[in-house]
Amino acid sequence: MKLKFKNKKGVTLPELLVTVLLFSIIVSAMYTMLIMGTETYQTTKIKTELVQNLRTSMDRMKADLRKAGSSSIIDVPADGSWYTSIEFRIPEGVDGSGYTDWPTETVDYSLTSTDLMRKLQDGVTVNENRTIATFIQTLQVRRLAATPHIVEVSLTAQRDTPKGNTLSSTNSFKVVLRN
Repeated sequence: MKLKFKNKKGVTLPELLVTVLLFSIIVSAMYTMLIMGTETYQTTKIKTELVQNLRTSMDRMKADLRKAGSSSIIDVPADGSWYTSIEFRIPEGVDGSGYTDWPTETVDYSLTSTDLMRKLQDGVTVNENRTIATFIQTLQVRRLAATPHIVEVSLTAQRDTPKGNTLSSTNSFKVVLRN
């Protein structure tokens, strides 16, 4: 006995090929979007880390510099030139005669490779040497002759993304020193 199908429904080879082609196009588009989204996320994460790193280090520098007086800046003369480090003293208080007590200990901000370092030292003895920020490419500090009580600071951070692109961020600030 021979069975005959009244409705011979099935998928032909051309229909199957078109379906596989459309599915491949959709999957490859989704994969491309996933890769682009991952790269964007990584780039944004690195950029955010750079900005946060700069902000944290600048806040620390501002806090220290606000305590310093214009006469306590040791190695950045008020000549308008840019310098790559700054060393200064922070007053300990006021003596009974109303004069500021200046300690022998100094605060020094400088770059070591790509690390922004904060060093407390008493003469040649280093009391503290701490990394404040990483991936810092430049530290620039200056005082102008017309405004020696104002210190300008510029920091540039730079880092490579996993794809090899270089991201950089520069922030600047000015601090009015105590008299």
